[in-house]
Amino acid sequence: MIPLRSAQRGQLGNGEIVASVDHPCLVEGLAGVKIVDIAAAGWHSAAVSSFGDLYTWGWNNQGQLGLHDAQHNGRVVSQPQLVSFPGDEDVTVEKVHCGTGHTVVEVAGQDVLVVGWDLEARFSYVRASPGPTFEGFRKLQQPARTETVDPAVEVGAGANQIYFLQRARTE
Repeated sequence: MIPLRSAQRGQLGNGEIVASVDHPCLVEGLAGVKIVDIAAAGWHSAAVSSFGDLYTWGWNNQGQLGLHDAQHNGRVVSQPQLVSFPGDEDVTVEKVHCGTGHTVVEVAGQDVLVVGWDLEARFSYVRASPGPTFEGFRKLQQPARTETVDPAVEVGAGANQIYFLQRARTE
């Protein structure tokens, strides 16, 4: 993997914290790891290996890296770190999506997990909570499936949102 952009918060994964990088650089922490999916947003990045492992790096200001060790809370992590999941579950990550303060992963078995911003609470007019969440990954409630909607769901993330796309059945 050879990233090229700003590196003020370690999001390039090369161990450097600099204003910008004007040349490609190898992410040594992923050398020898076959990467099958990658995402970046804001000041963090994430990658999925062919074995379904998740690596994250960058600024962990909202808990979006999913790292359990308190030493990473609110800190810059300038090299890729292997993420462990709650309860040492055997989780196989298939895809990763990044938003400004959150990371979303699609795992085998059709579960979707999120870490970082609690977007439901963050944008609720009743109980807004803009603070960081260092609780680790949690299961995301998916839209209800009906007879008129294809069960296949596409998941994605934007700067401040997570979306689910479903297609109407055409029979």
